[in-house]
Parts: sequence; C-alpha cells; structure tokens
Amino acid sequence: MNTLSTIPQQVGVSFDHDSLLFFGCLIAALGLVYLFCSQKFDERSITGNDDYVYQLLPRQLATRREYSKGFLIYFGSMALTVLLLSLIGPKNLEALGIPLSAEVGNVVVPLAIAFVLVGVMPTVPGLMAIETFLRRYAHERAYIPSAALATAERLAAADFDFSSYQGEALESPEMRGVEVADFTRSRRSLEHDCARLSCLVYEQKSRRTSGLIEPLDAGLLRDYEKDLELIEDKRRSMEPEIAAYRAEKAKNPSYTSEALRRVIRGNLYKLYVLLGCAVRINRQSHHDVDLALRPFGFMLTQAPSERDNNDLKVVGITVVAASILLLGLAAAGLGHLELWTLSPVFPRDFFQPFIDTISTLIPYVTAIVVADLLRKRGIRKGRWFASNGHK
Repeated sequence: MNTLSTIPQQVGVSFDHDSLLFFGCLIAALGLVYLFCSQKFDERSITGNDDYVYQLLPRQLATRREYSKGFLIYFGSMALTVLLLSLIGPKNLEALGIPLSAEVGNVVVPLAIAFVLVGVMPTVPGLMAIETFLRRYAHERAYIPSAALATAERLAAADFDFSSYQGEALESPEMRGVEVADFTRSRRSLEHDCARLSCLVYEQKSRRTSGLIEPLDAGLLRDYEKDLELIEDKRRSMEPEIAAYRAEKAKNPSYTSEALRRVIRGNLYKLYVLLGCAVRINRQSHHDVDLALRPFGFMLTQAPSERDNNDLKVVGITVVAASILLLGLAAAGLGHLELWTLSPVFPRDFFQPFIDTISTLIPYVTAIVVADLLRKRGIRKGRWFASNGHK
C-alpha cells in the first residue's frame, strides 16, 4: 500500500507550497478573460450581411436570459481553455507550440496564458477564426438573431387591427395620405401596406414623444432613434408618390408600383425588427410579447411552442462535471485525512479532480457540438428525416 501511495502524478504543473498562489493567479486570469469575453461577446459574429437585423448588437437581439445563456457557453469555453493550458504547464506548452519565456514560472502560467489569449488572439487570423466560430455558436444558442427574425416574421404575417387609428389619429401628419377605405383593403394591396406603415410610425412616435414607452425598451429606442426618424422622414417623402399612385390607380385599376411597394415593405421590416426587439428585451415570456404588441394593432396568433433540449444538455453536462469534481475532491480530502485508503484509481492530490473533470468533459462536449453541426447541416439539405409514405 505504501508503494501505491508513492506513485508519481503525471501533471505539467507541480503543486507544493505555492499552490495557493497558483490558484490566486488562476482566478485573476479567469477574471481577465471574463472582461475580454464580456466585451467580445457583444460584437457581431456575422458581418457583410445586408439584412437590417444584423445592424443591431447581440445584446439587443436577445432577452436577458437568452443572452446570459449564450455568454456562459462562450465564457465557459474560454475559461476551460485557460484552465486546461494552465494545468499542462510551461514545458508541455512549448511541446504544443506555445512558447513561453523561461522566466515564466509555474505559478504565473495562468496569467501568461490569459494575456496571450486577450492580447495575441485578436492579431492572429487563425485564432480569430476559432474565436469567431465559438462566438457565433454561442450566439446561436442564445437565439441571436433567429429569435428577432422569427418575431419580425410573425409581425409581418399577423393581421392588423386599424380600429384605434380611425379617429383623431387619422388627422395626424403621420397619417397624411391614408384613407379610411385603406383599412379594409386586401393585405396584398399597396394601400394596406402604406396604411400599416403610417399607423406604426404614428403609434411609436406618439409613445416616444409622450414618454409612454412602457412595453418597449427605452435604451434600444434611444440607440436607434435616428433610424426611427429616418423611417418617419421616408414615410413623409413618399406622400407625393402615394398621391401619384392613387391618381394612376383611379385611371387604371390594374396599375401598381413595385418600386414604391418595395420601399414601403423595407421600412415596415425595419419597424418590425425594432419593435419586436424592443418588446422582447423588456419582456421575459413569449405571451408578454404578444400582449405588449397588441396596442400597436398586431393581431398575433398563438405561436407553437418549440421543444428544445439544449438546456437539458447543459444541465446534464453540468451535473456530470460537478459530480466528478466533488467526488474527486472528497476522495482526495478523505485520503489526506487518512480516512480513505489511497489507491491509483482514486485521486491523491487536490489538483487531480480538475484534470479528471476536464478530460471527461472534452470528448462529451466535442461530441455534442459535432452532432449538432451535422444535424443542422442535414436539416438544411433536407436529409435529416427520411420520408415514409405521406409522413
């Protein structure tokens, strides 16, 4: 038994009287990485896309709960990298192609790794590609921007109640050029789109000027106040074109103006995105979003609830990691108190449970990520489910 207890532990970092200092540097390194991740996660992971929704920041495209969930995935991955590289040690890091100065001791390795990630990563294209991929994956887990796009699509497909706009609102400057008959037009008509745009411009402007923006997020409205004003100005500049369209329509009932229709629908889409995001940020549940958008005139149908097992996977991985770590620490503690017989299959030092936890999580997390990517690729190509008759 004495022979078993003297079996050396294979680890890159030696733990002795400087262990407390090592963990102190590790905590400081994780804090530095946290600050880096907090700033980086709020940057757009998709650039070069002309869709208006990608002009908004990730924090404005998700609820607080969704944003926190994605950030934890992003920060957890970065923190796990720092922890793993710190435990490997400087000598093994050199073998992996990560050279460190000879003056860097084992104790300050976490800080050195954190400074490398924070300082060197933004300048190395390969590392930035990995970081961007990881950030984009975390954004997807936070439904960025899929939830905002889905909300905008629901608003575009929803019926509209014009009853609250037929009184005093119809005489306002924002409703100039709109006729009562437009409220009963077909949804495919240009007149209906123009009336809907005018009503939304009137309603959101009235709420902003009067300060009654309770259903909406005030911060987002302030950040995109210029965009809202540009939509209002564009609506005002279209009045001569709308009048000319009505004159031609009176002469030729089949007349249409696709250019004018595209401009109207483009501005409607921007309003759908801004209103949907402003309500989602200020509300937490899906039903509250529907209730908050009802005063604007949207007649939303109940959206089917989507079953998602991502939370279950995260909870499962967390339970596994916590179980391994706690059991390992308990075994090491009981062994040092001579209440547990030390053996090669149980950890005899307090750093070993951390290594066991990391070595267990890496293959499971990798398998889940790869399986999810393959599933998404199969869904996009229509090969995820096989057809069976009419099913």
